Amino acid sequence: MVLELMGRDLSRVRKLIRHHKLSLCSTGFLGKQLIATLEKVHDMGIVHRDIKPQNLVLGNSQATKLDVCLIDFGLAKDNFFPQKQCRYQPETGASFRGTAAYASLAALTSIEQGKRDDLEGAFWVFIDLLWGGLPWRRMSFAKSKERDETIRKGKRNIFDAHRDNKRKYGGIGLPPPHGNSSSNNNKFPRGMKSYIHHEGIFGGPLDEENGKLRTTTELNGYALLDALPPCMLRYLDLLRDLEFARRPDYKLFYDCFQELEELGDCPNFRRKFSVTGSGNSSSSTGSNEGLPATSRRDAIAREVYAKDSENDCWNKITKVTSQSGVNAAQQSGGTSSSSASHNTNHVVSKTNNRASENDHDINNKLANNKALDERHQHTIGWIDNNYNNWTKINNNQNTLDAGKLKMNAAVSGKKRGRDEEQQGQASGGDGNKKRKRPV
Repeated sequence: MVLELMGRDLSRVRKLIRHHKLSLCSTGFLGKQLIATLEKVHDMGIVHRDIKPQNLVLGNSQATKLDVCLIDFGLAKDNFFPQKQCRYQPETGASFRGTAAYASLAALTSIEQGKRDDLEGAFWVFIDLLWGGLPWRRMSFAKSKERDETIRKGKRNIFDAHRDNKRKYGGIGLPPPHGNSSSNNNKFPRGMKSYIHHEGIFGGPLDEENGKLRTTTELNGYALLDALPPCMLRYLDLLRDLEFARRPDYKLFYDCFQELEELGDCPNFRRKFSVTGSGNSSSSTGSNEGLPATSRRDAIAREVYAKDSENDCWNKITKVTSQSGVNAAQQSGGTSSSSASHNTNHVVSKTNNRASENDHDINNKLANNKALDERHQHTIGWIDNNYNNWTKINNNQNTLDAGKLKMNAAVSGKKRGRDEEQQGQASGGDGNKKRKRPV
């Protein structure tokens, strides 16, 4: 019942967005909310142990449609309270709990999970959204052990590559830029050329020849690290230095996603996902020139809900207004502009009708839930009444049984007394017969 009142999860968001990839700004905006939620959960002494997109849901109202909520605590562990003695070394040989694609490397190597493992799970979830897929997500395996071993090796390669880069380059292991110096990416500073698209909106592995985004399946650990922004390399570096029993500095992890959000909040991002922009198109920056920019939150909302099959009002407004602009440019006179405004008003009215229908559906659901609650309460009352009646009957039966036992005991006592009296009289008569009176 609670999940029906929530919005879509991040797994569904990934399936509906273009190329299954979120922008830098949207990834940072959603990621920092999860870090804040994990801080509250961990401070309560709970470790989730199953961070994945399916367990991260958004709100279902206009005010909460971008709020990230953490659900499904079926695998959670609650022995990390401050008043309890915490072991400084995790247990080894522990059975695996969670989802292998997003689990930590320590969990895949049968090491007890702690707070750091939840933070590493958050890393893999949002890197999956940032890259458009983890290297092992599209692989198929016959056995789960083979799948877990492949994922473990892939994550081990990434961590080993990060360790080697730290030794080679120092700091957080950020390699120098490489590729053609005449590329359009020269406007970005050191270390940013290999992962930011020329529009500055999306990130991930890039093809050095044409500058287009690549998939992660055929890349090794070093190439995957090149596809990470410096702030996410810092996040990975913080994970490596975090001990099992130490409380994480959540502010540092939060700042990594905050920096990622600021990095992707560029004019091209706001134009692409503006009210009149084409959020699903792959057009270049020049095609959106002159479009009004929107706020950061509205742009993120239009990207996340760009292909909403239930409420696609943004897509309808985008298509109509874009077509109206084309008609106005091709034709002269006021007829095209008037028809365009008429079409726009028509779509807006349809959108308002659809919104009212959605509100009506929500009210019907709430009414149905209220009726179910009333029937539930009626059923509980009926059960309570029957239980009370049964208790009274049982007590009466026990009283009757006790009375019967007392009566049987009294009858048995009286019968025993009569038998003893008869035996005594019989023994007294025999003695008188044998005794002889003196002469």
